[in-house]
Amino acid sequence: MFNQVQHNFDAVEVMRLTRLVWAKAGYRPSNGCWPVMGLDGELVIESHGQQEIHDCDSRLILVSGGVRAGKSGWGAMHAIKHCFVNDGLIWIVGPDYEQADNEFDYVVKALAACDMIGDLSDPKGKSKSVTTSWGCQIVTKSSKDVRTIAGKAPHFLLGVEMGQQEEAAFHKLRERAIEHGATVAMTGTFEGALGWYPMLWERWQGPNEEGGRSFSLPTWSNPIFSGYDDPRVQEFKVGTPDELFMERCAAIPYKPQGLVHKAFSTKVHLARVPFDPKLPVEIAVDPATHTYAVEAVQWEKLTISEHITKALARGETVPELDSIPKAKLREERTRIYVVDEVYEHDIIGQDIIPKVQAKPWYPYLSSGVIDQAGSTRNANKSQVEIWRDMTGVGFRWNYVLLEDQPPLLNLRLRMDPDMHLPLILFNWTMRNERTFAGKAEGVLAEMGLYQYPRWRQGQPTTDKPINANNDAIKAICYWLYDKFGAVVERRKPSGAMKIRRYGLMR
Repeated sequence: MFNQVQHNFDAVEVMRLTRLVWAKAGYRPSNGCWPVMGLDGELVIESHGQQEIHDCDSRLILVSGGVRAGKSGWGAMHAIKHCFVNDGLIWIVGPDYEQADNEFDYVVKALAACDMIGDLSDPKGKSKSVTTSWGCQIVTKSSKDVRTIAGKAPHFLLGVEMGQQEEAAFHKLRERAIEHGATVAMTGTFEGALGWYPMLWERWQGPNEEGGRSFSLPTWSNPIFSGYDDPRVQEFKVGTPDELFMERCAAIPYKPQGLVHKAFSTKVHLARVPFDPKLPVEIAVDPATHTYAVEAVQWEKLTISEHITKALARGETVPELDSIPKAKLREERTRIYVVDEVYEHDIIGQDIIPKVQAKPWYPYLSSGVIDQAGSTRNANKSQVEIWRDMTGVGFRWNYVLLEDQPPLLNLRLRMDPDMHLPLILFNWTMRNERTFAGKAEGVLAEMGLYQYPRWRQGQPTTDKPINANNDAIKAICYWLYDKFGAVVERRKPSGAMKIRRYGLMR
């Protein structure tokens, strides 16, 4: 059917040939709307099926799929879409050669159906390759040794079962894509995935420096099912642990039900909010025993109309101005921007201060808020005194019970009922990473780790969270309390409340 050695592939021809091969292979990309809900009934992602992902123009794509959702078919057919290049090169990279076979076989069958194969090498347990009649080669690779992911620069790269591959393999794929500006697409499941993979999915759900996009194909998006309520889906759900169902069928990372700040979403709360020298800037500090967190915070008070205009410019999802009463548009709101952080483990104030001083916002720093413990001295100077002596920055501090802190942040994470935007945003350049031991490496990682204790029968209920993986969050809560006051009024023990001012205020 297609026996020309060379061909002029323009955009229209590529689209025509792609649809031809898909049709001959019997592939019809799913297209619809399948909301995916979390354990608490909140909307996590609204999947629109395979067609939406084919139409994505990002060069970095991550597709998580539930069982029988069609992620392998999507990956193979997306490779077909990129194969119409004279003497082109496509890699299909798996954790080993065998796990790349499924997508490779889909590609071969699709090309064979259109008589587009020029050459085929199909050894068992080794690298396989198929060459089209116009010279585009599709090759399988193994990432067991990332050094083997080398050679000619591909025009398209497909990583399969990426959750089972090391993060180094992902970086290697990006490296090989540079020369031709190639697309890197990745597919896999969250079940048994290495930690970097779900965190990357989470980061690519919102604006990010890489320009990546992440998608989910839940099991019930496959047309063989009638949707989430399909009896086969519900039968599997009954008796399956929540976390396993979320990962295997819903195709989203499992979030514990006991998260303290479960309203946090990268899609909603990450935005382009870099440091603005026109706005005031302060630091929120928690000098904890094993983690030292310094959060740079800015804020501005504008009318709802002005906030919506600025939000639209930075790419936030904003409501239609016509949907808000004119009187409301003139009301003022204060939005908070966490623009940067310095977050280190096992470090003292004298070592973290130079890192803060190296930040572009430091010359504009006026003052800050610190954990009350930072005002106390043991054998040496207090943290407040160290900061005053080394920087001249003065601190304020308050006594705030651990159980009274969550409402301070949750109030601003939720959508303002009139503005339909959250009252706090985090800069999109901040990283969501964890150590190999599972400890947070910043405030965004803390959002997915800070939890309430699990209740067990016979135990009293408690509204006090587990005091771990929360140092940056606590620092922000101290600042919110100082700026806006308490959300929950609770009677404190006599003499417990302390409000101090200390140090030079710049």
